[in-house]
Amino acid sequence: MSEQRDHSPVEGNEDFASFEQTLNLLPAQKLREMLQSVMKNDVNAKRHVLKWLKTHSDGLSPAQKTRIDDELLWEYWEKVEPIIAKFNELGGGPERREEQVYEWLEKITELVQKGTLSTTGKIDFIDEAFYEYDKQNSGFEDKLMEIFFSMCTIREEWESLVDHLQERPSDWRNKLTMDIWKDQLHEDEKYVALRQKYLKYGLDYWDLASFYIGKGDVNNAVVVAEKGLIKGEGRIDELGDFLKDHYQRQGDALNLERINQIINTRNRPRPHPTMPGHRKTVKPVKKKRRS
Repeated sequence: MSEQRDHSPVEGNEDFASFEQTLNLLPAQKLREMLQSVMKNDVNAKRHVLKWLKTHSDGLSPAQKTRIDDELLWEYWEKVEPIIAKFNELGGGPERREEQVYEWLEKITELVQKGTLSTTGKIDFIDEAFYEYDKQNSGFEDKLMEIFFSMCTIREEWESLVDHLQERPSDWRNKLTMDIWKDQLHEDEKYVALRQKYLKYGLDYWDLASFYIGKGDVNNAVVVAEKGLIKGEGRIDELGDFLKDHYQRQGDALNLERINQIINTRNRPRPHPTMPGHRKTVKPVKKKRRS
């Protein structure tokens, strides 16, 4: 059996050396034309070129680096968007495809964290990706929202995200909007107005009370906390602890006792229908008339 010749382009191989020499002899215009042709015919070529440029960007200007990152962002999204669209259509998909989505979304996350994306690039991406996010049927919504939040760093970007959130308001989207207004944009009036419309749980009241505490407005914090202690559903621990600490500092024994009584009443278990002392309601039985 004859020995098979190795044609792989190993460095030192005469064919490879000849190929390198040919490339070196090509004028810059021909190299550009060749590169454009390769990228046109290979869907992955542009991404590889951009990644190479990113790792060899020492001589590039900040604007050029930003341009590379913006282009890479779209290369990654073009890989993942069709899969997410299919998941939205079917309400899920194969585990293998799901893993691919998370791999590409993780690349986008890394690019956001380490890159220099432009504001225009970020806003355009949020506009595009929100189309799939709004369908709410792929299972990737949490990861996408995590990316949106990590992208935003300046007012214009945060405002763009709020606009999308408020296009289809929901309890969750309102919460995200309030967080942005309170923590990122410092739109206090907008935050308070929306927060006061959504005070249902103890933690909702605590969110507003802690906002007032942060502003040094203890009086309003106490008012909100007292309302939440009585009306708030679910967890009220933070409200109770704040009020007890407040009245203790004030040396107000009467109000401290009142707060403790409210807490004890709220924490008292409701009697079970089978427990002794629970009066069971018996419906009166109607007597049948004799015919």
